[in-house]
Amino acid sequence: MAGVQYGFGSGRLYGIRSDIANSTPVQFGTLQDVSIEFDAEIKELYGQLQYSVDGARGKAKITGKAKFANISPLLFNNLFFGQTETTGTQKLFAYNEQYSTSSIAAMSLATIAATSSGNTLHFTPGSVPIGVDVGSYITDTTHAGVIPAGSYVLTNNPATGLVTINNNVTGAGVASGDTIVFSPYIYPSNAATFDTDLGVVYASTGVPLVSVFGEPAPGEYFFAPVTKVYLFNPADASTQMQYSYTYTSATGNTITGANLLMGSTPKFMAVFEQSYGGNTTVLKLYSCVSTKLSLPTKIDDYTIPELDFSAFANGAGLVFDLSMSAT
Repeated sequence: MAGVQYGFGSGRLYGIRSDIANSTPVQFGTLQDVSIEFDAEIKELYGQLQYSVDGARGKAKITGKAKFANISPLLFNNLFFGQTETTGTQKLFAYNEQYSTSSIAAMSLATIAATSSGNTLHFTPGSVPIGVDVGSYITDTTHAGVIPAGSYVLTNNPATGLVTINNNVTGAGVASGDTIVFSPYIYPSNAATFDTDLGVVYASTGVPLVSVFGEPAPGEYFFAPVTKVYLFNPADASTQMQYSYTYTSATGNTITGANLLMGSTPKFMAVFEQSYGGNTTVLKLYSCVSTKLSLPTKIDDYTIPELDFSAFANGAGLVFDLSMSAT
């Protein structure tokens, strides 16, 4: 029928940030649906009778809502956050990682020389594992008390077998041949780029260990931030553990959100297009700001982000262009 136009499908929607120069246009990828609402107040004039005698338009507004499947840092930042976006850095998640040997390392070594004073212990060169490092707690089980409670490793030189601790030995000191027990430890596989500890559980039961700062008791752990190593009580040695954490990768993008002043608002132009049956509708909204960004997840479905926005007049007083094929 001549002059009749129909629409079908979700169409296409683009956003172009307008408050910064040379902004890259970004498409709302895998668009699910778009809703644009033109809403105006009507002010009615009444006399003494029941019905108004006149009506005039007061304030008017345009609001929009788009649902789309593509998770786009460029879109999120340009159209909503307006923050710092860094390319080539991304936070990743290690969930219930398990030590490669299936259980945490139990370590005890015998000294090869006495330490009557000071804080240096002597072991066979090459025998002290790299895991014995800053933060590893130690105990002399041959002569209790000669190493003060709560003592931990300051430095470890595997080549020389020399280990320094944070306290001086007491009493008769550490004798040659004394058994020194070190905190069992786990190095996460991404220790070099470790970001945030998210907890440790017993692999067999899923029961979480308690995080502490300092020497852990049975059922506790201490994450040493300097060496990026998990430390445990000797009673938990040879026990399978699973641990979760975030780490940084040189891939992807990261948006870093600072606490900006109120009024800091990214603005963008929105362009919507829908074609069907040889006819086209194009709506251009000259100046928009986003009011809400949501990232809903479901147990058995795709994540469909949703962006809500409002349109305003730009500096030239233009609000929108709406063009259609129909006459």
